[in-house]
Amino acid sequence: MAIPVAKAVPPKPVEPDFRRDLFNLQPGTAAQILPPLIKKYAGTPHEAGFVAALRAHRTASWLMKRLDKRWAAGLRELLAADGKKL
Repeated sequence: MAIPVAKAVPPKPVEPDFRRDLFNLQPGTAAQILPPLIKKYAGTPHEAGFVAALRAHRTASWLMKRLDKRWAAGLRELLAADGKKL
C-alpha cells in the first residue's frame, strides 16, 4: 500500500517588515543600521517601500540634515532616485 505524499507547496514570499528593520534607528545608531539595509533593499522590488518607510521614520528630518559621510552616498543615491531633493 502506497503512503500518500503531500504536494509540495511553495512558500509565500515574505514581505519585508520595514518598521522592524528601522525600529532601532536613532541618531546614534544610524551609521551601523542603514548601510546593510541600503545594500539589502537597493535595486530590489522593495526599494520604494524602504525609501517610503525611511522618509516616514521619526528620525527622517534628522537623517536628511546630518548624513554621515561614510554611508551618505548610498543613502543619497537611494533617496534621490525618486526625484525628491534631500
